[in-house]
Amino acid sequence: MPDDWIFKDLTFSLLGTSRVEGERGGHGRVITTHKDDLCSFCLCDLLKKNVYCKHKHTNSVIPASAETLHVAGFERVAIWKDTFARDDHKLRKIHLEDIAHMELVSRSLYFSTRAPNNMEVVVQFTNCHIPEIPQQTFTQGIRSDDPRLDLNLEETRFLTLNFDRCHIKSIRSYALYNARLLLFNMTGTKVDDMEENSIHLDSYMEWIMEKSHLPNMIQRSICLRAQNVVEFSHNTFQSLDNRSLDILSSSQVLFEFNHVAHLRSEALLGIRPHSDARAANIVFLNNTIAKADEHSLLISRQYPMHERKIIDNKFNIICDCNVKRTFEKLLGISSMSAYDDYETFKVVTAKSLCQEDATARSFTTVARYAAQHCTLPIIAIVAGTSVGAVTLILVLVCLVCARRVRKARERASYLEDCRFSHSFSTLHTTSQPHVASLSQVLEPPSPSPFQPWVVAVPEVKTYKELELNVAYEHTEPMKVSLRDMYIPEPRPLADLQYNAQMRSSCPFN
Repeated sequence: MPDDWIFKDLTFSLLGTSRVEGERGGHGRVITTHKDDLCSFCLCDLLKKNVYCKHKHTNSVIPASAETLHVAGFERVAIWKDTFARDDHKLRKIHLEDIAHMELVSRSLYFSTRAPNNMEVVVQFTNCHIPEIPQQTFTQGIRSDDPRLDLNLEETRFLTLNFDRCHIKSIRSYALYNARLLLFNMTGTKVDDMEENSIHLDSYMEWIMEKSHLPNMIQRSICLRAQNVVEFSHNTFQSLDNRSLDILSSSQVLFEFNHVAHLRSEALLGIRPHSDARAANIVFLNNTIAKADEHSLLISRQYPMHERKIIDNKFNIICDCNVKRTFEKLLGISSMSAYDDYETFKVVTAKSLCQEDATARSFTTVARYAAQHCTLPIIAIVAGTSVGAVTLILVLVCLVCARRVRKARERASYLEDCRFSHSFSTLHTTSQPHVASLSQVLEPPSPSPFQPWVVAVPEVKTYKELELNVAYEHTEPMKVSLRDMYIPEPRPLADLQYNAQMRSSCPFN
């Protein structure tokens, strides 16, 4: 037996286990000073202060000097209430590995809030099957109402919780409750069911859930107040319900490379920045969304526009000419939306992918598809513009012609009404000329169609009058006999004069 393996007395915490069938060889003979000492069945290292259990033992206690506890390879391990509740224990790491049935009860992982020099306790589950994590299994029973009240933490015990390749059947409400975590890491873990407020913790450093299979996340499944980065990466979600992630963040919330079977309305709206955070942002990147409801991409307006990133995500939406309208609904864009919302919409459609063909599973960006398939070619645009211009000109010509016809009809109607009216123009007219001829005195003048007359045309709107003066002269042959002389037939001579005058006032005044 190696010289560095010695055993110490016991404290009163109990750890119940049962052994996996297997060999014990290679560990040598075990010496003990107490029948309930965990070191009776486990390897204890005084110098490294480690306890390593891989053998059959029941109701055994943890040595007071132990700083690490590694329990591996058992069919069943049960951690009873307040096993690690003592203020003076020195455990820094508890590692439970390859446990076929991990039995936990309320306060199984209860830790006191105070420890000298900010002692950190790491609790790690590796390849464990956990049927249930009951209410308040992992807790310290303390939480500040506001991060600004987290003062005087010099003697605070911080915790780290890791799940690696585990299978958890159910996480009950407030199972992980009111504890101060430095780190949280869930990797390659399958969770079958989560209730409301299953996780209700404070995180001071990184919070990471990756490569895990997570169930239907109902409202407030995860209630987290994070001082540092929160990351959901390469996970598979059955669904994310309305505000299923209730995260108050002072830093970045990164949601990347996840597959979400159903992203419901306002699923991301529960993620919001702390009011005093200077660089809080949210990034929704390279995710695959099988089904998305209206408003499912809506993000809290408490984030500035440049701190909301939704880029390079694949949506199981068939590309068509209405795909932009579909994304308007996903983002909650309406006629009442602000300018920032429209700018966000432009970025999202430029970077988001829709499915070109339902069978080929090929994707293209929404903006590229709309530009290639939903825009008329240049020739069609020019032809349409030309036809529109010609149509507009024809309409204008028709309107002008119709107006002129209407005016002409009005004038004709007005003249018809004034045909028998005595309201004529007062323009000066020339009386019938008198011919000083003896023949006119002796003989009455022959009747002639040419009589002195004046035509006064009432004006219509333009106040234009026309005056026509006619002067005529009546001649007869002289009463002499001239042989062989041609005597023309008497005929009147007419001199027509046409005058046009413009008046600046109504002729009837």
